[in-house]
Amino acid sequence: MSDGALRSGGRCLAQKGGRAVMAACDSSADQTWQYDLPGRIINSASHQCLTGSTAGALSVAACGNNPPTQIWALPDDTGR
Repeated sequence: MSDGALRSGGRCLAQKGGRAVMAACDSSADQTWQYDLPGRIINSASHQCLTGSTAGALSVAACGNNPPTQIWALPDDTGR
């Protein structure tokens, strides 16, 4: 995530119309994310948070006051 992209299987996580989808990587703001101190993942284009559900679906929604569905733990990618 050092460049702001969340990648899996050669594709990037993007936000499209309130949904979180995997798409071909294109470095657009829709595919750029920021990880903040509380652990939220915020989309650079919409300024909304990656949000999980109990059913396992992902969406992009207004950031709340640190609800558990918007707190994420990312692996350390520094190689340590």
